[in-house]
Amino acid sequence: MKVTKSQKRLLLLLAIVIIYGIIDFVQNKDDYAQVYLGNNKVKPAQLASNINSLLIKKENRLPKIDLSWKRDPFVRIEERQVSKVRTTAPKVHLNLNALTYAAENSFVIINNVILKEGEVIEGYRVEKISQNRVKLTKNGNSIYLNTQ
Repeated sequence: MKVTKSQKRLLLLLAIVIIYGIIDFVQNKDDYAQVYLGNNKVKPAQLASNINSLLIKKENRLPKIDLSWKRDPFVRIEERQVSKVRTTAPKVHLNLNALTYAAENSFVIINNVILKEGEVIEGYRVEKISQNRVKLTKNGNSIYLNTQ
């Protein structure tokens, strides 16, 4: 029977675990003997009171919080109170409904309003109408509305 390299590694690991168990048993043989022979020094009632006292101490202990995280990631946040100060004007929703392109006379319908180049809607000026999109400007900022 041929033993592969991985089987040799597993046998070595098993041998290490068995040696560790034997050393642990030799060092703590008195404790193991008491458990297996039923000569426990601690009575069940005393054991229960010890467990209860440990639980009470655990409940009264405050959790340690790492302040570098800013919050405990395991605590559910039920309500988030956001108080942001708006520094910019609210965004205007512009919907390009239709576009008709011609070399001389192009029209667009934005938010159900018919417009041509140079006209204004919601503070935006229609700068250029091309075949697939419309260029709108407001205060030097340009946006493009594309056809679907």
